[in-house]
Amino acid sequence: MRLFIALTFSPELVEKLSAAQDELRQCRVDVKWVEKENLHLTLKFLGEVPPETAREVIAALSRGVQGIGKLELEVKGAGVFPNWARPRVIWVGLTPHPGLRELHRSLEQELVTLGFPPESFSPHITLGRMKSTANWPALKENLLRWQHKVWGEEKVDKVVLMQSHLTPRGPRYQVMETFPLT
Repeated sequence: MRLFIALTFSPELVEKLSAAQDELRQCRVDVKWVEKENLHLTLKFLGEVPPETAREVIAALSRGVQGIGKLELEVKGAGVFPNWARPRVIWVGLTPHPGLRELHRSLEQELVTLGFPPESFSPHITLGRMKSTANWPALKENLLRWQHKVWGEEKVDKVVLMQSHLTPRGPRYQVMETFPLT
């Protein structure tokens, strides 16, 4: 099973981000846009996991969310990874939030015991992945305008374990388990 841990967002925020993608499409850039229903924040990508390990991951996530309260996040800004000179991923960001960092740290601590290596964490929502830099200046101009744009405030009350099914039309995500933040 191909698994990842994520935060999902309200339909209102997803609509705003989808509208932003539509606006960026007008730049006629060579981008594979993330489907509206797949917009999320990845806390950790686990990759291919055998079913018996998936059961252990579920237990680890249950422990990892203990004591972590609901999060109020500000979705703000836009940019690219790895940098403006070599754009590959187009994203919108989140204002740094201690609760989100604590959640990530707690989950990493639990997952490292299962053999998943710790990773750095740069909270963002991927809008698309560049296939080439055709028309990059037009896209860059729009993204620079959005560096300080506030997309919305989100109240997040759960973490989800997602299974990714790869298809010829792109990935399809399925929620395997939900972990409430209380």
